[in-house]
Amino acid sequence: MNKQVQFPTRYPQEDGLWIPPVSQKPAPLSQLVKKNDTKRVYPIPDQRSPVILSQLCPTFSNQGVILNEREGKYMKLKDVSPLYVETEALGKNSSTCSPRNVGINSAASTDSGIGHTNSCETGSRSCSPLQSQRRSTLYRLKSPNCLTSPYQAMLKPGELVFLYVWTLPKPHILARLSSVDPACFVDSNQCFGLLFSKPLSTNDYVCRLPLYLNRGMARARFRLVRKFCLSTSQLEIIISAHKVLAELLTNVGDLSHVGVRYADRKLRALVESNDKILTTVQNDKIKSSVTVRNLFKEMDFCPTNSPILGLVTFLQSPGYDLDLDAARALMSWSHSRSQWSPRKVASLKTVWRKNGVVPEYGVRLRQIPTDQWPGTLVRPRHLSDNDPGLFAVSNPSRLVGLDPIPTSLLEKIQIASGTASPAAPNTIPHCSCLSYTDYFAIRYPPIRHILTTVDGSIPLASTYRLTRHQNAAQVTAGMRNAKRSASDKFELYLADGCSLHPLSSWMWFLMCTIPLVTYQLMRSLSAVQLHEKLSRELEDSVCGSNKSEGFCGSGPPTVLIPDRVDAPKCMLSDVNHFTQFDLEVDKTTSPEDVHLDTVARVTNVGNICPHPSDLLEATTLLAARDAVNLERLELLGDSLLQLIGTLTVYSNSPSLADEGYLSSRRTSLVSNANLCDIAVRLGWSRYCTSQVYFPPDHFLFPCFTVSSTIGSSEGDTRLFVRIYDKALADMMEALIGCFLQHCGIVSAFKLLSYFGISPDLKRKEVQDVMGILWSQLLRPDLTPDIDFGQKSCVPTQVIKEGSGKQANGINSANKFLSSTVSKKALEPQCDSDRTTDYVGHLSMQLIGLQNIIGYQFENIMYLIRAVTHRSSPYSSVFGTYQRLEFLGDAVLGYVVTINLYNQHTEYDPGKLTESRSNIVSNNSLAGAVVEHKIYPYILHNQPFFDSVVSSVICIQEKASSYSSALELLNQEVLKGLRVKILADVFESILGAVFLDSRGNLKITAELIYRLIGGRIKDYLQLVPTNPLRKMHFLHPDIKYCEMTMDSEETNGKYKLCVSVSGEQIYTYGATRNEARLALAQHLHVPLRSIENDPTQDIPMEVDSV
Repeated sequence: MNKQVQFPTRYPQEDGLWIPPVSQKPAPLSQLVKKNDTKRVYPIPDQRSPVILSQLCPTFSNQGVILNEREGKYMKLKDVSPLYVETEALGKNSSTCSPRNVGINSAASTDSGIGHTNSCETGSRSCSPLQSQRRSTLYRLKSPNCLTSPYQAMLKPGELVFLYVWTLPKPHILARLSSVDPACFVDSNQCFGLLFSKPLSTNDYVCRLPLYLNRGMARARFRLVRKFCLSTSQLEIIISAHKVLAELLTNVGDLSHVGVRYADRKLRALVESNDKILTTVQNDKIKSSVTVRNLFKEMDFCPTNSPILGLVTFLQSPGYDLDLDAARALMSWSHSRSQWSPRKVASLKTVWRKNGVVPEYGVRLRQIPTDQWPGTLVRPRHLSDNDPGLFAVSNPSRLVGLDPIPTSLLEKIQIASGTASPAAPNTIPHCSCLSYTDYFAIRYPPIRHILTTVDGSIPLASTYRLTRHQNAAQVTAGMRNAKRSASDKFELYLADGCSLHPLSSWMWFLMCTIPLVTYQLMRSLSAVQLHEKLSRELEDSVCGSNKSEGFCGSGPPTVLIPDRVDAPKCMLSDVNHFTQFDLEVDKTTSPEDVHLDTVARVTNVGNICPHPSDLLEATTLLAARDAVNLERLELLGDSLLQLIGTLTVYSNSPSLADEGYLSSRRTSLVSNANLCDIAVRLGWSRYCTSQVYFPPDHFLFPCFTVSSTIGSSEGDTRLFVRIYDKALADMMEALIGCFLQHCGIVSAFKLLSYFGISPDLKRKEVQDVMGILWSQLLRPDLTPDIDFGQKSCVPTQVIKEGSGKQANGINSANKFLSSTVSKKALEPQCDSDRTTDYVGHLSMQLIGLQNIIGYQFENIMYLIRAVTHRSSPYSSVFGTYQRLEFLGDAVLGYVVTINLYNQHTEYDPGKLTESRSNIVSNNSLAGAVVEHKIYPYILHNQPFFDSVVSSVICIQEKASSYSSALELLNQEVLKGLRVKILADVFESILGAVFLDSRGNLKITAELIYRLIGGRIKDYLQLVPTNPLRKMHFLHPDIKYCEMTMDSEETNGKYKLCVSVSGEQIYTYGATRNEARLALAQHLHVPLRSIENDPTQDIPMEVDSV
C-alpha cells in the first residue's frame, strides 16, 4: 500500500532540519529564475524546430542573433552549437517548452549557467530552459563607505585632514619599466597625494597594489603619512589646482593642453562608436562630422555625490609637504590659457619652469633653457590627430636643426613623395644637403607654418614616447614588450616644433597612475568592508566560539592585492605569469617595505572570515583579467554547496521520496538562480569585479561625478556595471570555497546558514534540537583530507565489530543524521517477521561485500537498500538505492574535489574540472564496481545486466591501465552500453557508509581511496581523452544542421547531418552519441590518447557530400 508523501513545513521541527520554504508544486525552471527587472523579451518559435544549444552560453540580441562574446562575432543561431537539442513545439494551450531527446550529458542543468531565461509577459507561454539565454543586469557602482559621503566630508579650514600617498619604486626603475631614459624622470622630489577629512582605516598601511607598466610590474603602497590642518587660502588653491588636474587627466582629446589651439584639433583615436554624428544634406550628398566627447564637460564638481571624496594635491618628498608653489604655477598656466587668443602673436621669450610646472601657456620647447629640458613633457606639432602621444625629453641632442640628416630619414622622404622607385626621377636633394629643419618642413606641413620662426642652431630634443598606461590594471599588460628596450621609442624632434605640456614627465607619469591607484584602492577597501560585515554577521552564530578567539579587534588589515609575482601558478599560464623585469624590480624593494608586507601577510584576522586579500580572489571574475580569479574556488565551493544542500534536503524529505523529488528540492537551494537572488538581496554585486578596468570608460576624478546635464545616465559605464546572473552565482560559490579553504568547514557552514541554505543556528528552536549536532558533524579532525596519490595506510580487510579501531572511529564520529531526524525517516525498519528473515538471509550474503569495501555496517539495512535496484522484488520490502545514491553522489563529489584542490595546487581550473569529471564519471565508477567484484551483490532483475558486466570485464582485460580502460569504456557507452546501474550502486554504498558512520567524512574518504585510489592516480598521470570533447576542440567550426531518425530511410538508426569546413557529412548510429562518435572517427580525431591502436576502432557508417 502506497503511503502518502508528507511534505515538510517551512518551520523547524524536532524531527527534521530546517530548510528554506519549497513549494509543493514546484514551478518550471524558467519560472524559478525569472526576474521582473529584465525588459528584454526573446522570440519563441511557433513551430517545432531544432534548437542549437551553445556551450558558451551566448547572449541573444533582439533580432534573434547570438553574440559570441569571446570572438566578438555575430553568427546565426543554427551555426554556433557543438551540441544538438530538440524541443517540442508550443501549442496554443501549452505553458512550457519541454526538451526532447536530451541525453544525460547534454541536458543543461541549473548549475551550468544554461537555464537562466527571461520570463515572458503575464499570460504568455514560458521559455524552456534549453532555449534560455545568459541574463545580465545593470548595477549601480558603489564605493566603499569610507571613501565617500556621509563618512567623508568636504575639507574645511582649520579641521584635521589626512594625507595619503602611494609610494613607488625608484624613478630609474620606473623609467626602465616605462621604456624611457632615466633622465626623463628628473623631478622625482615631487609627487601627488590624496587629502581626506577622515582616515580610511585604523591601519596606516592601507594596501599594496600592482601597476602593470610597459615592460614589467611595479608595486605601489598606499598609506597615511601626515595629519594636519589647512588654512582658507591653502584650501582654495588646492581646490583650484584639483579642478585643473581633473581636466588635464580626463579631457586628453583636447590638444589645447599642449598649446595647439589654432585648428581646434581633437584626437580622433579617442572617438567612440557611440559619439554623436552630425549629418547635413547638401547637394544630394550626406556629409558627416564627428564630435569628440569631452569627458571633463560631462562631469560636475560635486564632492557629496562623488565615488571618492578626496582632493589631489602637489607634494614635496621626502617629507610630503604641500607644494603650493607648483599648484600656483599650474593656476598661472590655466589663467594664461584662458587669456590666449589664436590671433595673438606668439611670444618667444624665455620661460622657466617652477617646481616642475610650466607657468605659461603656448610655450615652445626652445623657450625653456636647455638645462631645464630634461624631464619636460612635449607634443610635436606635426603628429596626426589620431596620435595621442606625449613625449618625455631626456636631454638636448648633440645635433642641431641645421645638421644633415642620415640616409634612413632621406628614404622616408622619398617614400612619402613617391620617388623611392629607381625609375622615378630623384627630385630630393642628397642627404648631405638636407638638414633636419628641411626634413621636418618637407615631410610635415604644420612645421612649414612656423618655418620663419624656427632657429636651426638650437639643439634637437632627444625624446621618448611616454604612454598613459591605460591597461595597467590588466595582468597581461607589458608581457609582449618585456624584451623591448627604451631605444625602440627614441625620437629626435625640432625644439621649435614641440609644444610644452604644463606638467613634467615625472608628474604626468604619476598623474596617469591616479585612475589605477584609485581603482585598486576601491577594490581593497571593498574587500575590507565585506570582511568586516561578514565578521560581524557570523561572529555570534559560530557554535562554541567567542569574540576573543574568533574576531580580530586590531582594526582592518592591510590588503596585499595579489599580482602576477605572488599569484598561484595555477591562476596564470607560464607565458603570462611574470617577466624577468618583475623579479628584478621585486628584488629592489626596500627593507622597510619588505617588513611592512611581512607584517601585513602574517596578521591574524581570526577564523570567522577569510582575509580581505583572499576575498579578492573569490570576488574577481576571469573576465577582469586580474592575477587571480574565482574559477578554482568556485569548484571547491560548489562541491560543499552540493553536499550541504543534499544533507539538508535528505534529512527533511520523506523516506519514500525518489531521486527526482530530492533533486528538485536541492535545485531550489543550490541553483544559480537562488544564489544570484541571495547576492542581489544582500547587495553584494558591489563587491564583484566583473570587467577589465579601462580609465577612459570607467574613471571619475575624485570629487567629480557625472553631470546631470548630459541626459539619462543609465548605462553610463562610469556609474553602472553589467553583471551576468551566473557571474554573481559563481561569486557566491567562490565565497563558500574561500571560507572552506581559509577558515574551515565550520565557517563555510555558517556562511551557508547566513545565506539560508543550511540550518540557521541563530534560531533558538534550531539550537536546542540540532545546533550541537551540526557542530559535531563539522569537526575539523574528521575532514576528508587524504592524499590519493600516496600509498594508503588504510587496511583492506574488514574491521571486526567491537575492535578498538572501529569503536574509536564510530565514537569519534558525530551522532548526526540518526539524531537529527526521526528513525522512521532515515533508517530502514523491519516491520514484520518475514522482513526479519529477509534481513538475516541477506546479511549473510553481504558479508563478502563488507569485506570487499573494508567496512562493517552497524545497521545492515543501509547496505541492503544500497544494493537494491528498483527492478528487484526486494524493492517493495526494503526500498531502492535512489535516496542513498543521491546522498553518495554529493559526498563523493565533495571528497574528491577537496582532495584534488589541496593536493594539486598547480592545477589550473580547467585541469581541475577535467580531472574531477574523469574520477566521478559513471564510467569510472562502473569500472571500479566490476574491478572489485561488487556487482554480484546487486539485487536486480535486469536482463541486460550480465552482458554489461561482461563487456566491462572484457575492456578491463584488454587495457593495460585504468586510463586506457576508461577511454575504451567511454566509446562503448557512446555506442549504447548502459553502465549507470553499476555507478549508482557505487554512490549508494558511499551514502550508506556515510549514514552508518553518523556522517563521518573521514571514514567515507578512506573507503573512496580504497576503491578508486589507484584510478585517481592513473587518471591524473595519463589524463584520459573524451573523443567528443576533443573533436569540438580540434574542429570548432562544426555546425550541426539536422538529426533525425527515420526507420525506413536509415534502418532505425540516427542520421546526423553536420557541416565541417564547408563539407556536408552524414553519420549514422544506433544512438545519437554513436552518430557523433562516427563523426569524430571520420574527422580523424584520436579516439584514444593512451595505447592508441587504430585496429581496435570499429569503422562506422559515414557519407560525405
